[in-house]
Amino acid sequence: MRVLAGQGAVMDPTPTLSPPPDLDVVLAASRSPRAIRRSVARDELRRIRRGAYAPSCAGEGAGRDARLRAWERIGAVHAQLRVPFVFSHESAALVWGLDAVRLSGRTHIVQSSRPSARNDPLLARHVVSLPPEQRTVLHGYPVTTLARTVIDCACTLPGDAALVIADCAARAGLDPEEVGRLLSRAHGRRGVVGARTILERTDPGAATPGESLTRWALLDGGLPRPETQVPVSTRLGSFVVDMGWRERRVGVEFDGQVKYSGAFGDTSTGAVFAEKRRQDALEERGWRLLRVTWQDLRTPTDVAARAARLLRGPASSAL
Repeated sequence: MRVLAGQGAVMDPTPTLSPPPDLDVVLAASRSPRAIRRSVARDELRRIRRGAYAPSCAGEGAGRDARLRAWERIGAVHAQLRVPFVFSHESAALVWGLDAVRLSGRTHIVQSSRPSARNDPLLARHVVSLPPEQRTVLHGYPVTTLARTVIDCACTLPGDAALVIADCAARAGLDPEEVGRLLSRAHGRRGVVGARTILERTDPGAATPGESLTRWALLDGGLPRPETQVPVSTRLGSFVVDMGWRERRVGVEFDGQVKYSGAFGDTSTGAVFAEKRRQDALEERGWRLLRVTWQDLRTPTDVAARAARLLRGPASSAL
């Protein structure tokens, strides 16, 4: 769906991490009510929001499906709303192409006044005055700047979910000085104290959402801040550990299923064997590794406790 930039918008040159999907939003006004009802009855269309529909299709996994449906609502809101607005919060994070977990299902916008419109529980309207320098346009979508998006998410989302967004933004070139300026102006805003903690913990070395969530669990459990992407020389070459404490030779690795699926050009059996050789080589250098999965992250306190036990153990020496 092609969406035109609003008049007077400033195009932001910063690229997104991933472009928006091709959307095919069908507005009820473009077809007769009878045609819409017939398409819905045949399961050809599904309702996105009042007056907007999308083609029915099978999901491609819970996370991907949630992201696509959030994008469909963004596309519908963009096509339907006639008042000036800017996408914000987790909706802006999606427009920027940032990683996000546990999407709320709501579309967030900022506008200067609250119109007398029909209430939509899935449309969160934030009525604030947004300075021009904190708004931009990406792919035709009006959106808060990267720094403002990160701060809005840090002030409103649970800490671990906000850290996923902040880490990804840091990898995309988030300007710490701009973030600092915006935070200083946000003194007294609800959630700003927690936002400072999140931004202090932000690390561009976190390569995936799983690594961000794992690091949050470690820090929330009172452990020292781990170094990310730790290089280790072994007899098989140099390997990088997701995060760890090199002085204790303790590493923490997040293991998603894709790591062993063969998606990176090897068979699944070959991927498992290669990882076994890698771990053996790291252990020969005195490293002890804690492996964390999505299942483990359901109990983050256990993850921190397991890491703490490794850190309390005697430091290994290299062979």
